[in-house]
Amino acid sequence: MDSPALPDQVGPDEVAGVLTNLADLLAGFHKSDVALQDALSTVTHASGETPNMFELQHVDLLTQAHFDIAKLLPVLAACICGTPTDLNTLRKTLTLRSLQDLLIDSDSSDDDGLEAGDLSLF
Repeated sequence: MDSPALPDQVGPDEVAGVLTNLADLLAGFHKSDVALQDALSTVTHASGETPNMFELQHVDLLTQAHFDIAKLLPVLAACICGTPTDLNTLRKTLTLRSLQDLLIDSDSSDDDGLEAGDLSLF
């Protein structure tokens, strides 16, 4: 015996819509992040002071993370609506390895000990 559908029940289409809206929001964050980086660069150059590179790298990491997540969410939205994908495709959607590890491979026990702002080439 199936239970009757609830009014305004959230289903795959609604979840996909929210994910798509989140992607748009993060894409907007990315644009603001880039503008902030440009403004910081201009102010730093005009002041003649040497910037704290760790802080600037953190802003850059945040900018990249917003961009990556904005790319991932529509792929997930399509999956919910019946367009299957595989984990490799999801991984390739993300440029940042740290996001791949955090969001897709979170159960892996490979912790390389990198902190935000650290650079890993391999």
